[in-house]
Amino acid sequence: MGETTTTTGKKSKKNHNNHDAASTFNTPSSSATTTSGRKRAYAGVDDANNSAVIAGSQHPHMVSSTDIDTPLSGMQRRGRVLTLVDRNLLPALKLQTKVWAQTKIREKVVSVSCDNQTVGNTSSDRAYAAANIQASSNNLHKLICRQDDVEKWTAVFSSPFLAVSISKYIVGVACADNTVCALSLTSGRRVLPLLCRSNPIAGLHVCQHKMMVIDATCSVTVWDVKMKDSSICEKSFAHLLPPEASRQATAGATTSSFTSAAAANNQSSTSCLRHYSLTEQGTPLITLTNGRTFAYSTQLSSWTPVSQPDDLLERFSQSSGNLFEPCANEKNHQDGGGASSGFNHLKMIVDSFRARTTNRGVGAHASQSFRGSASSQRDATIAVLEQKINRCETLESPFEYRRWLLAYVRYLVSENLHGRLREVCDDLIGPPFQCCKVTNLKKNVPTWQPHIMGMKKRMLLRDEVLPIVASNLTFQRIYSDYLEQLENMKTFESR
Repeated sequence: MGETTTTTGKKSKKNHNNHDAASTFNTPSSSATTTSGRKRAYAGVDDANNSAVIAGSQHPHMVSSTDIDTPLSGMQRRGRVLTLVDRNLLPALKLQTKVWAQTKIREKVVSVSCDNQTVGNTSSDRAYAAANIQASSNNLHKLICRQDDVEKWTAVFSSPFLAVSISKYIVGVACADNTVCALSLTSGRRVLPLLCRSNPIAGLHVCQHKMMVIDATCSVTVWDVKMKDSSICEKSFAHLLPPEASRQATAGATTSSFTSAAAANNQSSTSCLRHYSLTEQGTPLITLTNGRTFAYSTQLSSWTPVSQPDDLLERFSQSSGNLFEPCANEKNHQDGGGASSGFNHLKMIVDSFRARTTNRGVGAHASQSFRGSASSQRDATIAVLEQKINRCETLESPFEYRRWLLAYVRYLVSENLHGRLREVCDDLIGPPFQCCKVTNLKKNVPTWQPHIMGMKKRMLLRDEVLPIVASNLTFQRIYSDYLEQLENMKTFESR
């Protein structure tokens, strides 16, 4: 960081009155005060770089104006200042001649497409986009929806299209003027107004009634189109990017276009984002080029990893393939919130769970190389199983949750872990003689829910968990205790 030049006394006040108040502000410098008054640094707008100028900040994406070979103007002539460089970590969507998306509904192919009138390429992507926007400023741009090649409806916009995404209910549209909109798939009616974005758009995806937009600055926003509200507002995942992504962004990444639901997940080689999607419940999923996948939990207000191929716990845990029992309807439960046809992001994540689980022999190899006892390997296996259960809750996948919960219970029973097993049973059975959720009266916050992802917890305990507990004679007391409680609750509720 370059040092800032400061002014003092009356001179500081004079400079403060002369600078452009609409684009600048004062912040205290980190330097100590002097006898002539507190030192101040100024902030303004870098005309040459079109970026904000901020003084006294230690933001990692800021550099000194002395590091930029551009002339200083306005307030910058009065002293050296710090410049916030506009760093797009993801390639922004680029204007293309053809933009389309399609899905399959009741065995019928529904597609949405449009043709942009583009001019020849210019020296830079920014100039290319500006030239096309200027050339099309006097033209209307038509979006056409077809069902089995029969035109269903049309909609017009004043700006060219960057990307479209389609679900069974809505069509998401991203325009070149940095706006997004949602239309009804049935009639083409605009169900949301034009939404202006502050940063270039890098990705667009819709699922059910949810629409997600990813900015070039790695911010994710999700709207519930049916309820007409924002469920997730500009949550950044820039801190999750691999280190090489920041270096590529600094060097400058070329832009790419996502022209359909399938192409939306085919990023250019310069992008650090490999796949992105929404689950049916509106949970954003992002997969980076290093293979790590994250989901944003609205309940916990944080990004959480749901797949980590380089996780050491996976490598040093025992194989848990024998903890599962086959399910005839397993394939029917694996459909996720991805596109109705083509790439299914959620299924890819679920399959990654299975791939590492069924890889027999990994645990045996790990136990030889792991510098610890057999108990350490057992602890790693427990941690992996608990992670999988938590990830299934984040993904809101009831089938996978049940599958991993029962695998976890089988492992606890096989390892005689009474304490953990009792906690699982306590969470499933809940407080005694309560058939509905228990609420903290002081804060009016629910402390126990009788259902989880549509499944009744007590039914899950009685029909699935307790039979596994009964298979081990050392757990007969636990089995009897919880079975008796369930019978007493049933009797109490029937009165």
